Amino acid sequence: MLIEIATTDFESTRQAVAGGADRIELCANLGEGGTTQSYGVIKNCRENFGVKVYPIIRVRGGDFLYTDEEYQCMYDDAMMCKQLGCDGVVIGFLKKDGTIDVERTAKIVKMCIHWA
Repeated sequence: MLIEIATTDFESTRQAVAGGADRIELCANLGEGGTTQSYGVIKNCRENFGVKVYPIIRVRGGDFLYTDEEYQCMYDDAMMCKQLGCDGVVIGFLKKDGTIDVERTAKIVKMCIHWA
């Protein structure tokens, strides 16, 4: 059994790991559905805990329809997570009709495939 816990900061991550979490979905603003946590929190969680860390990549709460500028920010955040040695990222992109935005998703997935 794999235990994944969504945490919101360094201390909640420490508590989740102490409680037996195998994997962390790290985010800020969990009440809004989660947004990308700061560089410092991601970096310190990655460096201090021996479990898999998957930051959520999301510039704001609300829907999953993003402008080109928002998407670029999210792509850059995903790259930052890669550079910090995170095990992956949590993403979600939709089109106005509610279907998955395959093109945007694929671009980040392609980067993740070459994560190592």
